[in-house]
Amino acid sequence: MAVILALLAIQLEKPVIRQRNHQNNILKDFKEGFTYAYELLPIRSILLLIALFSFMGMPYLRIMPVFAVEILHGDSSTLGYLTGASGLGALCGGIYLSYRKTARGLEKIIAIAPAIFGIALITFSLSKSFWFSLITFPVIGCSYILEYSSSNAVLQTISDDEKRGLIMSLYNMSVMVIIPFGNLFIGGLVSITDVKTALIFGALCCVTGSIMFYKQLPKIESLLHQIYIKQEIILE
Repeated sequence: MAVILALLAIQLEKPVIRQRNHQNNILKDFKEGFTYAYELLPIRSILLLIALFSFMGMPYLRIMPVFAVEILHGDSSTLGYLTGASGLGALCGGIYLSYRKTARGLEKIIAIAPAIFGIALITFSLSKSFWFSLITFPVIGCSYILEYSSSNAVLQTISDDEKRGLIMSLYNMSVMVIIPFGNLFIGGLVSITDVKTALIFGALCCVTGSIMFYKQLPKIESLLHQIYIKQEIILE
């Protein structure tokens, strides 16, 4: 109900309907989307970082029961508290983003959030104290919601009107499709090594991806600046 009310509250100008001459072709549309995403550095970099984050970082949710029972020597309530703490952090991150008026500057959050997520996850994996672990989880929840929501906002803002649906399809693939494969990979890694090693490895991959994205940030910011000027989000 809250989502429906929020959507109804959005005031939009009357959309301009553009006629497309070609027939609907899923394969052709996906090819156009992949080409468009690959050629534009900000979109390509964000989607790759999101895919890495989903594959190596988000599977931590699937191995939390092992930590709750074997590492922290707790039970289902322990897992519930950890999950609730993560949700609290995600709520705080969502509230912070809701106060931003434009997508300008979100690229810095996209660059930093995976590193914060990875460091918090490593800290949690090395902890044997329930209360210390509980403190790290709001940071984990906040960082992953900042990463996903900021990426979503930037992608929707900078995409051409005709390509926005295709880009959001690629974004959803980078999240919903990649995470199950990440669960399979990290779960297999746990069976070969142990739960701490698997979690730390995934977290280090997130930090590495964050560093690589950050190195490209000046080029990305320059391209985004041009797009925001064109869209009159900022004045030249």
